[in-house]
Amino acid sequence: MDIMHGTSVVQPRVTVLNPSGKGWVDFTRSICAVTLLVKGFGKLIKVANNSNRLCRDWQTAPIGQDYLIACISALKEICEREGDSDAIPLELARGIFWHKAHMMCEPCTCKGEDHDSVCDRVQVGLPTFSGRK
Repeated sequence: MDIMHGTSVVQPRVTVLNPSGKGWVDFTRSICAVTLLVKGFGKLIKVANNSNRLCRDWQTAPIGQDYLIACISALKEICEREGDSDAIPLELARGIFWHKAHMMCEPCTCKGEDHDSVCDRVQVGLPTFSGRK
């Protein structure tokens, strides 16, 4: 709200993240990003019209999870600037490795035509990779 209202002094805040949010903290620190913790912005980033069809629960950001939501285009730009897209596994930023980068845009694997069951679409950034596990 400080930013939205143009307050001249922005007060730092602290929150406790659910386990679902802890994985992106190292990533945001690695790229020196300012992190804004918000509520009610789940529909801010939507699935592109020309993307793979997703189940209904992934059309917008899931509620009740502390996920980092980002556009693929932004992640690609960050990887080009801060990481190594040729590394295996992909290095999204210095010391942050994406363990399912090859599955970033795969089609929904739900059963049935209506795509009403739920897929696991969560991508995870892991700190410094030390061999295959």
